[in-house]
Amino acid sequence: PARGLFLSVSADDATWIRGVTLDCATRPASGTHPHAAGACAALATAGGRLDQLRGEPRNCVKRYEPVTVSVTGDYLGRSTAWHRTYANTCVLGEETGDVFRF
Repeated sequence: PARGLFLSVSADDATWIRGVTLDCATRPASGTHPHAAGACAALATAGGRLDQLRGEPRNCVKRYEPVTVSVTGDYLGRSTAWHRTYANTCVLGEETGDVFRF
């Protein structure tokens, strides 16, 4: 059976979409995510709760260019389905760290 997560980021106007896979159950972390180890570390710190992710403070411009992120799949044996819209990619990075840095 498939395991791991599929993560996507898309523009609100649907002009672009990016997606990667991430498997935190393997050591080292695997998938097509370019920062798999950091993303899995962030998820572990949040206890797998995507609403609890913590990024790093940035000086984001207050420009509204919404991006929507989603996660589906399996995180360490727990079925996961989650999505959220952020004001722009800077805010996304500020609030989620490496998880959606792809």
